[in-house]
Amino acid sequence: MLIKNLTSIVISLLLVGCEKKNTTKLKEKEKQHNDGVPPKNKKVSTNNSCNIKNALKIIYELPEVQKESTFVDSISSGKKRLSFMTDSLEIDNKSYYMVKTGFNGELHWETYTTFFIDKDNCKEILVDEVISGDAIPLDQWSKIKN
Repeated sequence: MLIKNLTSIVISLLLVGCEKKNTTKLKEKEKQHNDGVPPKNKKVSTNNSCNIKNALKIIYELPEVQKESTFVDSISSGKKRLSFMTDSLEIDNKSYYMVKTGFNGELHWETYTTFFIDKDNCKEILVDEVISGDAIPLDQWSKIKN
């Protein structure tokens, strides 16, 4: 019980930096969609405006993220799903959503991949390349990953 309470406190502190409006909406969606996984049957906006809902859907549909989702499902015997953590930040004077994919275990959060989605254009995605520490374009990361 103490461990669950401590985990809840740590997760709450991590979410404090998120925009309150987006955090509240995301928590509501997480309850509705099991660990925040966006519904597959919803269409993503085709214009360049970007919101956190569209950003999460785009990230979730990436083949690499689908592999992560399958992995989490297999290690948890179908009891857990891939989880997402979101925040906002600026890189080179541009605003981005930061979306981390990972496993939310009982005792810790394990990050798999960190994506940076341009708030003005959801199609512009950077990925944290863990070896170099650089944020690289999605297509370049996909080539390295595969």
